[in-house]
This record gives sequence, structure tokens and C-alpha cells, in this order.
Amino acid sequence: MNLISPLKPLLIVAALALVPLAGRADAATLLYDFNTAGSLTSDFNLLNDTNHFWSQATASGLGNSGNLAIASSGTANPLTSAAIAKQGFSASETTFTLSVFFQVREVESAGHQWMIGILPTATTAPSVKPAEATIQLAVGLNKGSSGYRWVEYNNTSISGKNASDPSGFFQLTNGEWYYMEATFAHDGGNWTIDYAVHAANADGTLPPLSLISGTTGTFTNADVAAGSELFPFLAMPNSPGGRMIDRFDNFSVPAIPEPGVLQGFAAGVLLLFGLRGWKRRLHPARS
Repeated sequence: MNLISPLKPLLIVAALALVPLAGRADAATLLYDFNTAGSLTSDFNLLNDTNHFWSQATASGLGNSGNLAIASSGTANPLTSAAIAKQGFSASETTFTLSVFFQVREVESAGHQWMIGILPTATTAPSVKPAEATIQLAVGLNKGSSGYRWVEYNNTSISGKNASDPSGFFQLTNGEWYYMEATFAHDGGNWTIDYAVHAANADGTLPPLSLISGTTGTFTNADVAAGSELFPFLAMPNSPGGRMIDRFDNFSVPAIPEPGVLQGFAAGVLLLFGLRGWKRRLHPARS
């Protein structure tokens, strides 16, 4: 009597249902939507947070949801203020994407900027000032005299479209929502970043075309390369005149795979091998 025949279809289906979970490990993302009370301070280190630069609002975000609000006034702090995620992800990831929605606040002069990027530590602030020692790898926006431009931040190096070249500038409307996406890729030493900015609707949906997109030059960053974990962050100058963002929402970052994902993959593999071994015992090879 073949005991395995009636069970074989069920066992195969069970095993195959577990194995695809492994494919979700590389693509796993973590979304910070700021809808849960207290999640800002539990999920982020707030550095150089003079006068509560960062705060969690319960309304006025996407779809009138919770959000990460930026103070509109207060005593200036010469340092860059940052919200750094406490949960990092493996530095072995060769390609990953950070994205965030942001609402523009009116700013009166050029030079205001903000950035999104990674650090090899969750306790050291990045900086938008090239004269300050920093260990970040990031991209962001800067307001120039002709509009907004894309800026790249790598350690103490800051580069972007020259202010005398208006072809690289684009316009953002005060009070409107936008979406920024940055995909980081490295080969173990060299980094590139694909970037894009989209206009966004207040409910978080996106029109099909981006306002600006492109690829940075190639970077090397010894500090980031030496880290075993990378920590996503948002940052901007902590000064009343430099706060070009009113609020952020839906900050999406890479996630460490849940233990259940890896356990599911292992269980699926073991079940398939166990099924194969059971069949061999029931039907030994004939000489």
C-alpha cells in the first residue's frame, strides 16, 4: 500500500506555500506612517531637536492622517536636526530604496534645504554644512534663486546643480504635497543613487510623471562601508528660516526580515526534503 499517495498533494502544497516567503526577505519594507501615538519617539532618535523641532501631529497628513510635523518657529540651532530610525537594516543589501511624502512650507530666501539618506550609526547627526564633519550618504533638495535643485551629500562633500545653471531647477508650490524616492546601489565600495521627485495628491496618490529624476555620480564613503548596519534618516537645518518642509508622511525604508519569514523558508525546504526522504523509505531502490 502506498501511504504517501493520498497525502502527497497536500504536503507539496503546504511546502510550496512556505517557500515563497523567502522571496519577501529582500523586498521587505518598513513604513513609518506616524499614525500611532508615541511612535515618533519610540521609532526615531531626534538629534539637535532644540525647541521640539520634530513633533508628531494627529491630523493634516496624507488623507488628514498622522504625520511628522516640523516646527515653524523657535530659537535657531546652528546644527542640523535629524530624525534617525532606531531600527537599521543590513549593510549587505546591495540595492534599497528610501521614500517619503513631504509638504512644502513657504520659504523667503535661497539656501534652504533638507535631505534623506543613510548613516552607519543611529546616534550621530548628519549635516547639511560641508564644513562640519559628517558620515552621511544622502540626497535632498535645496532652494536656489531660480527654484529648487537636487543636491548630493557625501561625508563633507556637497554637490548639486550650479546656481548659475537654471536648467537644473524646478518649482514646488507652497502648501502642496510631493513625493521623493531615492534608490541606493553599491558594489561593495562604489555608490550611486537614482532619484525622483513627484507631485502628489493629498491622499497619497501620484500622477504618472515625475518633476525631476536622474542618477547621481559615483561615490565612495568609508564610514558607510565600514558599518554592519545602515540607519535611514531625514534632516534639515534647525533654524526658523531654513525649514522648507511643513510635514513628512509615509517614510518608507528597508526592513530587517521578520523571523517568521526566514523560519517559513526553512520549514518549507525541510518539508520538501522530508517528503523526498519519506518516499525513498517507502520505495527503496531495487537492485
